[in-house]
Amino acid sequence: MASVFQPFQDVLNELGRDLVARPLGMASGMAGQMISRIRLDLDEDETAYTVRAEIPGARKEDIHVSVEGSAVSLSAEVREETHAAAGQRTLYRERSYGRLSRAFSLPQEVDSHAAIAQYRDGVLTLVLPKKASLSGKRVPIS
Repeated sequence: MASVFQPFQDVLNELGRDLVARPLGMASGMAGQMISRIRLDLDEDETAYTVRAEIPGARKEDIHVSVEGSAVSLSAEVREETHAAAGQRTLYRERSYGRLSRAFSLPQEVDSHAAIAQYRDGVLTLVLPKKASLSGKRVPIS
């Protein structure tokens, strides 16, 4: 029975870390903290899967997507901005920097050669066309 509630416990633990540990750690000067994960939405229609992944602060050149069969892998590097103003010092830092990744499997294989990727306003959108089924269509007997 405990395993049924595990996802809820994981969410509560993550919220607790975000609300308490990170701001306090950042206030004490901890920089370069790892981003927890890439958050995403996954939709599908008859022909394709659409993935929308939040990767705020990343440059398009620092995002890598790999698709093989039904396995999808996303990775990115979010680099710390430098502020070189004379006499300026950071008092508080809450934004995270570092390397992040996410991997998942789709229910059906996709055609990686026909995949489309677009990155705009911190969101990576992937359109992954489904591969045609190799099994033949059942022919009704009359």
